[in-house]
Amino acid sequence: MPDKGELNAELQGYYDRVEAIRLDARQLIEGLTEAQCAWQPAPNKWSIAQCLEHLNATARNYFPLVNNTINNARPNGLLGAGPYRHGWLGRLYARMVLPPPKLRAPSPRRFVPPPDRPLSEIWPSFLSFQDRLQELIVHANGVDLGRATVTSPVSSLINISLGTTMAIIVGHEERHLWQARQIRNTEGFPAEGFSG
Repeated sequence: MPDKGELNAELQGYYDRVEAIRLDARQLIEGLTEAQCAWQPAPNKWSIAQCLEHLNATARNYFPLVNNTINNARPNGLLGAGPYRHGWLGRLYARMVLPPPKLRAPSPRRFVPPPDRPLSEIWPSFLSFQDRLQELIVHANGVDLGRATVTSPVSSLINISLGTTMAIIVGHEERHLWQARQIRNTEGFPAEGFSG
């Protein structure tokens, strides 16, 4: 984990939520087999492993954009200690991604996880992305989180403040960990000896 030093209140909140996400994910998969993690409640429903791989895919697409925004903000004078102002649309979306889901929409193709990737490959990447997210949070300290904007990887027409983008990323992780826990608690979830 990165040395965070003194973060502003908004970033500290995101940082702490990522810590909780890491712990929740560990507790979620503790004691589960690969087969249990690959079990889907229905053919069109994701498994626990797919939920985590979806978060990895999101990180792969969003984190470089967030990093570029932070790097470009400093030389352009987009600095400030907060509190920051965020647009109403971004704030609404940040609330909508929180668990439990209020609105369901299909994921864009680049974010859809394959059904056959084992957790043993997914999990190290997931942990690495949590470290990277905390590094980005630390890196953003001092940047004006309301004026610096991130262009969505889904559409170049969508620009959301850096702070709201971080809120969306963290809330999105919480949402899909909630989803994964629902899978583990679903009636019919296989016992440890399940093999197919």
